[in-house]
Amino acid sequence: MKKYKLLIKQKGLKISWISDQLGISQPTLSMYLNNKREMPYEVEQRLKKILL
Repeated sequence: MKKYKLLIKQKGLKISWISDQLGISQPTLSMYLNNKREMPYEVEQRLKKILL
């Protein structure tokens, strides 16, 4: 998930905005990005669309 964290930083996006777009809580997204939880496939696909 480090690739997603890097893309988020490069694009200057905020975790809170991304979590709102994904419909999940900010702590949950942080857990996914820090490999503390496995990111569901559907969430990962929506995140990819946001970051493209």
